[in-house]
Amino acid sequence: MRTLHSSHKQFLLAGLLPDGSPKIFYNGPAYCHAQSGSDSVVFSGRIDEIRGQSSHRDTHSTASLLLAHLRKTSSFEDVQGQFFAVAVINNELIAHRSQFCGTSLFYGDRHVSDNIFQICKLEKHSQISKAYLFNFVLDLPAWQFDGQLSPIEGISRLQSNATLRRRQSLFSVQRHTQEPLTHHYNPKQSHADAGRIILSHLRQTISDDLNFIGDRNIFCELSGGLDSSFTSALVAEASRSAKAYAYSYPDQPSHQQSIGYAKTVAEKFSIPLEIVNGNDIPIPSISDDLPISNEPADFFWQGALFGPVIRNICGNNSVVFTGFGADQILNRVNTVAVNLLRQKSFSHFFSTVRDMATDADRSTTNFIWQAFLGTLPRTVMLRLMGFKFSSSYRPFIPEELGDSLRHFQPIPWLKIGKSFRSRCEVNKNFEQADEIHRRYFKDCLANPNLYYLSAPDVVWGGELGEGNIWQMHPFCDRRLISASFKDISWHLIHDWKSLYKQTLREAQSGIMPEDLRLRKRDDFSFDGFFLRFLRKNRGPLYQMALETSKLLDGHFDAEQFETTFEQNIFGVQTIETQKLNRFLAAAVWNHGFRTTLERLPCVDSFPELA
Repeated sequence: MRTLHSSHKQFLLAGLLPDGSPKIFYNGPAYCHAQSGSDSVVFSGRIDEIRGQSSHRDTHSTASLLLAHLRKTSSFEDVQGQFFAVAVINNELIAHRSQFCGTSLFYGDRHVSDNIFQICKLEKHSQISKAYLFNFVLDLPAWQFDGQLSPIEGISRLQSNATLRRRQSLFSVQRHTQEPLTHHYNPKQSHADAGRIILSHLRQTISDDLNFIGDRNIFCELSGGLDSSFTSALVAEASRSAKAYAYSYPDQPSHQQSIGYAKTVAEKFSIPLEIVNGNDIPIPSISDDLPISNEPADFFWQGALFGPVIRNICGNNSVVFTGFGADQILNRVNTVAVNLLRQKSFSHFFSTVRDMATDADRSTTNFIWQAFLGTLPRTVMLRLMGFKFSSSYRPFIPEELGDSLRHFQPIPWLKIGKSFRSRCEVNKNFEQADEIHRRYFKDCLANPNLYYLSAPDVVWGGELGEGNIWQMHPFCDRRLISASFKDISWHLIHDWKSLYKQTLREAQSGIMPEDLRLRKRDDFSFDGFFLRFLRKNRGPLYQMALETSKLLDGHFDAEQFETTFEQNIFGVQTIETQKLNRFLAAAVWNHGFRTTLERLPCVDSFPELA
């Protein structure tokens, strides 16, 4: 997947002129376009097939091919890839966002854009959405990827695999039918078989991306872990001009080991490697005008902290390959235990439950008990969450297995109480998120939270968009996502007798150094940087939070918030502080949105498509 970040200087905007005719405003080299007379099309991302035929390697030729296809069909349904596109065909405005596209398109009364600031400026919308804020703090699965709500009242998000149309009347949205992914089981398939599938898809994706980037400088984010090291190696195999950077944290032993692996990979594949001492990176001040993305992000501070470093190392108009996304589709999760029971796969459950319990550091008996509880309907589980035999003994703790029910635990500062009624109120929001997952997954033993496809844009878009730096995430490619469900047997990905991500390790066989390929752990922690960020910005964060709290109406307890805020500053991590950190992220974004909107030049009319 390609993340081509929009910014205030480079974006796509389309809408109706005062006379009712549609027009596209295109600005920036991040987009490919074609224009012929009054018909025109602009797209961003990658198009793989158009009506069953492979697209051209040259992106401008692909745009022309797409325009010819639209003239015949006025539809994007036969176009495959991860992209969004806006076209004017026969005086009709058409916008489309493909399946698994991680970049959002926003639309209002008359305009559609990949940049929420530009559309808000034109349509004079500036009211923060209270419903969006509440959902963001709750952390609904996949909701920021495919929910219709945007951060601003009056502006909507175009859902993926959907088309927006407008001629003279209001916008109309058509959601295209799609076959949900389901799990694949092949007991004869081996880890080596699965590894070959993964390797083939990664090489194809990297080749496609390298053909797309033109003369941009190529960099790899090389941390020394399984995912980034493999991506860097495959990029270096395909391009001799690739360089890499890594963050070093000398005071943390695990990071020292990872830097050693990063150096080994760089040496083996002749990749020039720049090592940045993380302790030398200055902590940004939120009192400054930090570039922000289209939406708030839980890890916004990483973009603010590391974005300037990336821009300094790579320079503007460059491209960065990452290993992001491998955990979401290739890493085992213990919630598979609940789904095994729901599908009555008892033999699989009992053959692996001991290993799952050991990995979770729980007794087998306790793990089995909680797994069976997890098969109950959510409303029943929400009832059991509050059940006690006495003040000190709870026999039912369904929220311990996985993290799906952690969102329903009491949050005093947000006034989400302990009652069953309170949990049911929260559940109404999660039922909307469930609808999104059902559209993508059916009878899957485990499926990823699709928010991860949008995360790179909302976390890094502000900083990297300013420098027109593209990100390439081969593990987020739709073809690999689909293959991980359709072509790789689920029992290999969720294998608890082997090392985690064993299928990926098999894909690396003969390519990666053996000691790296077989390392038992490659976890990284940035908690220390987050705490430093919080402590430096303590005062402004608190004031921004109080300003934003007005949007929560009766759902904010100032006294409880202050107590939780102080716990957070001292590094206490609970469900309350996790939600509080999301609220702080929203507060910083709300402040930045108002500042950005005030300073954004007003666009009175659309210039011609460049």
